[in-house]
Amino acid sequence: MAFSLASVVRNNLNKPPIIVLHGDAGVGKTTFGATAPNCIFIRAEDGLGMLDVPTFPEPKDADEVTQQMNVLLNENHGYQWLIIDSITALEKKLWTQLCKKSNTTSIEDVGGGYGKGYTQSLEWTNQFINDMRKLRDTKGMGIILIAHSKISTINPPDKASYDQYTLNVQPKLADFIHTQADIVAYCELEQLIKQEDKGFNKMQGKAKETGNRVLHCYSSKKYTSKNRYGIQAPIAMDFNVLMQNIAANMPQQTQQVQQVGNQ
Repeated sequence: MAFSLASVVRNNLNKPPIIVLHGDAGVGKTTFGATAPNCIFIRAEDGLGMLDVPTFPEPKDADEVTQQMNVLLNENHGYQWLIIDSITALEKKLWTQLCKKSNTTSIEDVGGGYGKGYTQSLEWTNQFINDMRKLRDTKGMGIILIAHSKISTINPPDKASYDQYTLNVQPKLADFIHTQADIVAYCELEQLIKQEDKGFNKMQGKAKETGNRVLHCYSSKKYTSKNRYGIQAPIAMDFNVLMQNIAANMPQQTQQVQQVGNQ
């Protein structure tokens, strides 16, 4: 393909985001996704509870997830947001499928071992994310990926190691998803630390939950998180609040983001 200056285009900022939410079970990740306007779920696990939202049947394996994605890509519909719940469960379905095709019981042994199972998993995920981007580009759909969290030890080459809340998927897959997302947010119940006097000049911190749910989507050592919209502080775990923060930090996108969040 030949290129010239005539082929230069400007980056389109008016696209709905790809969002990753992770946190402990029960914090409200699925409920958050269900409040997105005109949403539809692909549910790799049965986590909807009493939520009355459109959803595909639970897929048996990763191939059925691909089929459901193709339905959204190829058929006419009015859905604005796709919620994947959860990528932690989806990874397990993918591994089970790869093991079945390779006639083995462990992802470590797929394709003869030597990491080939993880490589095949990343290849499938790459196509999965390409399909998500097509949904965003051709159908104007926003994407919310829900994940469970785990505690991982981070070992920087030039600093002391530390623990961090990370996506509960295989580390290479977690890194790949992190790079592809516009927002990675850690969800938690807000806690206040109150110092109590224990006597003899000793103080002890006691955590108390406020009942508020918050999103952390800025860079932090405590949790894997980021955003491409300049958000630098915790915000309420509310879909419309997040959309308003995107709009406030990216004026070029204000009109579309407000429309997507308020319809």
